[in-house]
Amino acid sequence: MSHDPKRRRRSGEAKQKAWEEEKRIRDDADRKEREEQDRLAKEAQDKRDAAAKLVREAQDKAARARTAAGREKADREAKEAQERADAQAKLDQEKAIADEKARQDQLAQKIIDTRSSVAAAVPGKVAGVANRVEYKYEVTDLAALYEANPFFVKLTPNDAAIKSALKQLRDDQKIPGLTWRKEAAVSIR
Repeated sequence: MSHDPKRRRRSGEAKQKAWEEEKRIRDDADRKEREEQDRLAKEAQDKRDAAAKLVREAQDKAARARTAAGREKADREAKEAQERADAQAKLDQEKAIADEKARQDQLAQKIIDTRSSVAAAVPGKVAGVANRVEYKYEVTDLAALYEANPFFVKLTPNDAAIKSALKQLRDDQKIPGLTWRKEAAVSIR
């Protein structure tokens, strides 16, 4: 622990500024996300309205057609218009998901940069005191962590739970993904 009050105060001020900057970044990201969601919702509604109008026009054209061939052609056009609208809606949804992931990545990087600047502002070495940086973490989304880097996640079978379950099974029962057998074990007392 440093005995220099100025150094501790500067470190505390740096941490406070970093916390305020992180809060500002999060608030700004939340505001931008709300605005983007509103814009995307309006855009999607406009596209749905335009697609519905095209389908209605094609259906009206089919209804006004004088011949069976004309009605079939107009019906095909209405169906094609609906398929195009559905495909466009799916593409828009996929793009929105990709954009959201990119925004989340940018937000995370800004926060990492802010926290890194605080780590650099930690007081220097004091005679007789050993300083080190320790990294603490909490996994909040295991699937996302695995997707980001599979080497960060280790899947291992729970040996005790498996053996306990096997004791309960009959010889003809199975557990998906597991082959098992009984073996004789001898112990001497």
